[in-house]
Amino acid sequence: MCPRRRASPKPRAERHSLPLRVAYHDACHLAHAQQIRTQPRALLESIPRLELLSPRNGSCAAAGRVYNLLEPEAAADLGRRKAANLMGTGPDAIAAANPGCVIQIAQHLEHPLAVLHPIELLARSLRGER
Repeated sequence: MCPRRRASPKPRAERHSLPLRVAYHDACHLAHAQQIRTQPRALLESIPRLELLSPRNGSCAAAGRVYNLLEPEAAADLGRRKAANLMGTGPDAIAAANPGCVIQIAQHLEHPLAVLHPIELLARSLRGER
């Protein structure tokens, strides 16, 4: 028997405004293997004035395991497509929970933009940084 899902509790620590438009990338291992999709978004949505953007296409960044090392050309093509897809949302920053994805996306952006782990954004909000 599965336990009942509870509503997300109200955050205990005060979150300060972080006026950013943030495109979120679902890491493949979280979304597909572990079925974790809503929790990272809920965390980001708990930050006041942070606008969460979701790209149309949930494609892979091609940074999982060693794919980008074994198939560099194919991985680069996928990385470029993923970066363009995220940029198409018009973000101020990109959030991704997998370090490999962060590196792959940042490498293929046509214009410099911060690519951050969601916890980095939460930390900024908790500290009142912008």
